Amino acid sequence: VKEYLSQIRRIDRKIWSLMETRDILISKAMQNQSPQLVADKVQSSGGNSGMSAAVERFVDIEAEIKKQTDRYADMMWAIVKQITELDDPKYVQLLYLKYVQYKRLEEIACIMLKPNGEPYNYEYIKRMHGWALEAFRRKYPYVTQMSPLHDV
Repeated sequence: VKEYLSQIRRIDRKIWSLMETRDILISKAMQNQSPQLVADKVQSSGGNSGMSAAVERFVDIEAEIKKQTDRYADMMWAIVKQITELDDPKYVQLLYLKYVQYKRLEEIACIMLKPNGEPYNYEYIKRMHGWALEAFRRKYPYVTQMSPLHDV
């Protein structure tokens, strides 16, 4: 169940890596081009092959970013929908904070409050996390056997 719910974070990380790579390539391309050199270049059949390759890489990265962003949105929607359909609101809050907002259990222990307004302690949140995962597994037994990230 953890593996299934963690998919959105893995896609998110992949998107950020792709965006960072794109930004580095753009920066490098801009450093290699001075306005004077660009103006003085004589057009020839092979003179811009380096620029052509750089543009192709950029286009490929942009296409992959779009593809992964679409996957992220689809997966996010599916997981949020499943989490919010759980019966226990504490489990909904805990799983949402952990797998959608990427909070650590220590942070969640400070965020989630008991009915008397006091925060839960870490050990209790850790146990509740296990109960919430079990509730999710019982409600969606088929989901945990699927792996929508086969090509990530």
